Amino acid sequence: MKVSEKWLREIVNTNMPLKELADTLTMVGFEVEEINKIDGVNILDVHLSANRGDALSIIGLSREISTFTKKNINLPSFSFNENLDININSFIKIHVANPELCQRYAGRIIKNIKVAPSPSWLQKRLIEMGVRPINNVVDATNYIMLEIGQPLHAFDLSTIKDGEIIVRTAKTGEKLTTLDDIERNLDDSCLVIANSQKPMVLAGIMGGSEYEITESTVDIFLESASFDRKTVRKTARREGLNTESSYRFERIVDPHNVVNALNRAANMIQELAGGDIASGIIDITNNLPAQKHITTKYKRLNSILGTEITAQEMIDILTCLGMDVTDNGDNMTIEVPTFRADIYDEWDIAEEVARHYGYQNITATVPGDIVKSGRIAPELEFENKLRAVLSMSGLCEGLSYSLFDLKTLNLMNISEDNELRKNIIKLNNPKSEEYTHLRPTMFISALEALQNNTRRGLNDAQIFEIGRIFKDNNDSFKYNFTPHERTLDVTTKVTSKNGMPGERRVAMIAAMGKGFSGEWNGEKRNIDFYWIKGILEQIFLSLNIKNIEYIADTHQTLHQTRTAKAVSNGITLALFGQIHQEVAENFDLPKNSFIAEIYTDELMKTTIGTTKLPPLSRYPSISRDISFVIKKEIVAVEVEKIILANAGDFLENLTLFDLYQGKGINDDEVSLAYHLTFRSVDRTLSDEEIDVVMQKILSNLISKANAKQR
Repeated sequence: MKVSEKWLREIVNTNMPLKELADTLTMVGFEVEEINKIDGVNILDVHLSANRGDALSIIGLSREISTFTKKNINLPSFSFNENLDININSFIKIHVANPELCQRYAGRIIKNIKVAPSPSWLQKRLIEMGVRPINNVVDATNYIMLEIGQPLHAFDLSTIKDGEIIVRTAKTGEKLTTLDDIERNLDDSCLVIANSQKPMVLAGIMGGSEYEITESTVDIFLESASFDRKTVRKTARREGLNTESSYRFERIVDPHNVVNALNRAANMIQELAGGDIASGIIDITNNLPAQKHITTKYKRLNSILGTEITAQEMIDILTCLGMDVTDNGDNMTIEVPTFRADIYDEWDIAEEVARHYGYQNITATVPGDIVKSGRIAPELEFENKLRAVLSMSGLCEGLSYSLFDLKTLNLMNISEDNELRKNIIKLNNPKSEEYTHLRPTMFISALEALQNNTRRGLNDAQIFEIGRIFKDNNDSFKYNFTPHERTLDVTTKVTSKNGMPGERRVAMIAAMGKGFSGEWNGEKRNIDFYWIKGILEQIFLSLNIKNIEYIADTHQTLHQTRTAKAVSNGITLALFGQIHQEVAENFDLPKNSFIAEIYTDELMKTTIGTTKLPPLSRYPSISRDISFVIKKEIVAVEVEKIILANAGDFLENLTLFDLYQGKGINDDEVSLAYHLTFRSVDRTLSDEEIDVVMQKILSNLISKANAKQR
């Protein structure tokens, strides 16, 4: 904002040198970017923050100068006489159709004016402030806007059809030619000031060329209003307009100052152009903001700032800034003026005191409380452990977008009625057609990661990522879900107190080609189902997760018979398998490609904690082998459950060391051989007692799994 030094000194009578004045303004938050001269007058170019609309005027900025110079403000006084023979209601009717977009609308009628060029002093002052002089009526409205900060608009009364003004949103397809002679196509997002037939003004931005004040204008309607800042900003940006009026409405215009500015402008127009001010004023209000009252202790403000400012110093600063302060002994009650809409609580009061006390006068102090060392959040600490395990297993970490194209689900063989398609979150304003939705599964990122590698000729890839999947808050995930608030209740639906979409922490593994085998010579092995299962086993072992079962499962993206889930105590921890052949072809992947989705929240819940190793036994072990034939449809995990349930407390290790199908075995049967190791921590076991255990195991295998001993 351009500011005349001469005008400032007329309002605040200070002898402070210009450079000191500019430096002090900068120190209290109004940076003076440069100082220029126009016709011998110093012009300050002042940068204001967006929340200080109250300072977008000479009086507003003078209030700040008055505070740090301790000089009084000389506010202009005015008065005018209304012509009681004419009444405003005889000439104009006003209807605010959209009160939510117009908090206050006021107007006056001035008749029998003489439009002419403004006097030289007024033209010079407007030019100094960067405003082009037009005529005495328009120049008066601009002068008051610069002085008080309230934009105004003058209409030629004869152009207001049927004497009716309607504040409303535009109708789609309506047109308005503005003062810059550009025809603008309007829609219902624009707020306009209309007569009974069509729009006359883009509210708060620019008037229409048909309704401007000209030399032939005799009677005027003078408007002062408070429009919705968001609507003004949106319309101004869309139309590429940045006017002095819109600049102020986009920030903060005090609706309580509307009538004062209107009367001040009417006074000035009467002085410059003569005329009769009709009696009465039309003033339509809607839910005007009330004055805020803040009570705070002086000690509290000093505690916030780390200062020892006296109560009187605080009161003086706040009073100069236009606030009414009541001293209550150890605290004060501040009545915040409505033009300071940026002040809400004691923190804002502390800032006001600090600005004018001087930040440079606040001594740097070390906080008095003991500084406690921070610690990483438990969830992030757990993710770091998981990341370390995956990295040590030979996988490389990747990072992908959380956004995807909905068409990707078609490539993944996901049917229209699949759970994954329910409540997917779509972006309101996607930046690209490739990124329109938030991913509901990490399989999307896994497949795209492998695809990116194959397209670059890299056929050996083992990748992991720890990220988030998302779903709208009206449904639950297919698998157990932890919501946005980060509880560990894995049965909670996808809901959140703030209505935000649910998030779930998930890791993924994607692998193809040859991978790390763990051998001393670094030899790699072909990726297969058991390779990725081995990675999961390493995770569970490292994180001390017990009672893992691997159960056959299905997923439309994965192979029909090579898909499984890892479950612990009824909680699904991971889903993994070979990529379905059709899906692999859709993504240009080799046939033997594998992916896994690991549910991090559930992992964290089932982690037991620190692993306590049992004491080493001084006593020898006894080993036994058992071999038997069972039907193929019986899965090995069921066999192992039977063995573990009957092996007793001395079983130290159970290992499947042979699987045989072929000669001597029926086609629907398979031979399994297990190695069992028994040991006691306090004595030497005897062969006789182990023989009893082995017989018990065999008997249960025969009765429960229909096994035949070999």
